[in-house]
Amino acid sequence: MKGCGYSGCSNTSAVNKYGVDVCLEHGIVLHNTVRVEAFSKKVSRLYENGDLTQHSAGITYIIQLPNHNIKIGTTKNGRTLYSRLRNLSNEQRGKVTLLATLPGGETQEAVLHARFSEHRRYDLFVEQFSPAAELFYFAKETGLESEGLWAKQAFDLWEFTPGTIVEPTEEDRKYLAVACTSCGAEVDEPCSWKVDTAEAIHASRKSRLDYLLSSR
Repeated sequence: MKGCGYSGCSNTSAVNKYGVDVCLEHGIVLHNTVRVEAFSKKVSRLYENGDLTQHSAGITYIIQLPNHNIKIGTTKNGRTLYSRLRNLSNEQRGKVTLLATLPGGETQEAVLHARFSEHRRYDLFVEQFSPAAELFYFAKETGLESEGLWAKQAFDLWEFTPGTIVEPTEEDRKYLAVACTSCGAEVDEPCSWKVDTAEAIHASRKSRLDYLLSSR
């Protein structure tokens, strides 16, 4: 087995990320760095320079997770945002808090990821940010647009019931890398019909990423 491609790292490689053999720890660093430098900051520069005159379709949300970290993501509309809030609550084992929503999909998300890149958690595979004061201030000033307001009102009425965490079976894994048209869950998101059951088939984000990486 080849060693990790990071200088000075003595670990044997566990994954191949972007064509580079790296250990899991440096795979996380590489993933986050490429995501920010090769996508978010480039899109942000296009927008700031006036070369990008409109954002892609969708809405971008700012959520605080039960672990206090901030997640900045994107989804299609209020209905899928409501599904995302429920799925994240089940995944995180606690009800999340919707702080703000903005019009615009992946490009809007990229602009925010670049703007708050100094607070990004580079030690995690997931796209999370530390709970910095300026993030909360920005969210408070931004508020909720109409789709986000609808999703929040629906989510506030939903009663969170923790399920039992179990690892996905091989039969379940085929659902992890595709969107679910039945419940509105998007790519890499567990289906609502699974996480709402008493003994939920709950794949943690790390388990899903491990599966997706090992299947390539």
